[in-house]
Amino acid sequence: LYNKDIIEQNKEFTSEYQKAFDAINQNTSSSFEIERKETSTTYYVSFAPIKLGDDGRIWALVTETPIRVLTEKSDRLFRITLFVGIGGLLLLTLILSFSLNKITNRLKVAINFSNKISNGDLTSRIDVTENDEIGKLVISMNSMADKIKSIVTNIIKSSANLDTTSSEITKYSSELSEGALSQ
Repeated sequence: LYNKDIIEQNKEFTSEYQKAFDAINQNTSSSFEIERKETSTTYYVSFAPIKLGDDGRIWALVTETPIRVLTEKSDRLFRITLFVGIGGLLLLTLILSFSLNKITNRLKVAINFSNKISNGDLTSRIDVTENDEIGKLVISMNSMADKIKSIVTNIIKSSANLDTTSSEITKYSSELSEGALSQ
């Protein structure tokens, strides 16, 4: 553009360039976007006022940069961020799936154990492999089964003792009755 008027070179964008020159005359920066039809490329055009010397004239520094050049690094960073984000979500999904599956399986074992106890199998136990919340629940359930078994055993013994005592009372009662009748 050496020795050529910038507006003359960009006739299809005369109004944009004229507004930019008006801003420069006010000692203010200006910028806008244009699309060159011959290359189908969008450009970012920037005007910055420059004061050279003491003559009072304001010069302008004009740059015209393709938008793709300006956004190339951020577009690349966006793609990298997107791939890392998707990879992170996949990894998180795998970790959560594994963890939830492990917890669910351990809870199913505890539920099956509870069902056995409720059906009267007081000999059933669960092996405790971990000391987390589910492990503590299993320890508590094993302890509960032991206590229920102990209570049932005591009831059976007490019932047997009561049966024996009842039989003895019946025997003594019969003997007393016979003794009373024979007199």
